[in-house]
Amino acid sequence: MKGNNYIKKKKKQEWEAIKNVISDINEYLDINIIPYNVQYENESPDFVFKNKKTCIGIEVIECHPSVQKNKKDNAPAFKSFQKRIIEEFDNNSYLNEITKEIKLNIIIDQGNALKINTKTVDVSKSLENHLRAWKEGQRCNDTKLIRKIRVIETKGRNIIQFNNISSVSFIEYEYLEHNINKKEQKITLYNKFEYDELWLCIHLPFEENCQFDILKDEKDSCDTFLNSPYNKIFVTSEATKDILWLKK
Repeated sequence: MKGNNYIKKKKKQEWEAIKNVISDINEYLDINIIPYNVQYENESPDFVFKNKKTCIGIEVIECHPSVQKNKKDNAPAFKSFQKRIIEEFDNNSYLNEITKEIKLNIIIDQGNALKINTKTVDVSKSLENHLRAWKEGQRCNDTKLIRKIRVIETKGRNIIQFNNISSVSFIEYEYLEHNINKKEQKITLYNKFEYDELWLCIHLPFEENCQFDILKDEKDSCDTFLNSPYNKIFVTSEATKDILWLKK
């Protein structure tokens, strides 16, 4: 059984997924939704919003094109791999030695040879080489795993982070369709809940780097969304104001 902390964390993540559409809900229901509150929480669907006349339920699903496309070598798995690298390097003796008084914000650009099966100890050693070169004002030639690092002096604690800004890719129709079909198969679970409308939110996490547009030659396929039992379907990301309506 999943604990309360997991459930609370999941609900907050789901709220972040729909936050870009809160203004639309307010306008649609003529209400003023306060910041995240447990009063909106529900299970199947995930959230419920209502006024005196209308009640809508919103179901949330995360979309991970990289999982379908790259199997185990996908964006969420690579993010977890980066986290393990950061945790290991945070305990590096050289890093701790030179940051007793002044702390560092280290931003990492990964090299072409860095793969999910690379040993974290090897990556940590490469990071140490880059840090030593920075400290000595030299150029680091160890660029296969780590292309470069950018170091900024800071206070409080050391901050180690990967620079995951990259070129974005278009959303392909098949990945949106996969998520919609997955949720439509479970729509009978919502019958016990009395609602006037049911909305579906497809959320693209930051690590997926997807652009809010569908490939031009697939736009006609999106007409199939209009036949969905969901009254409204929209796509969101973690970026402010990002929202793409598929059915409105």
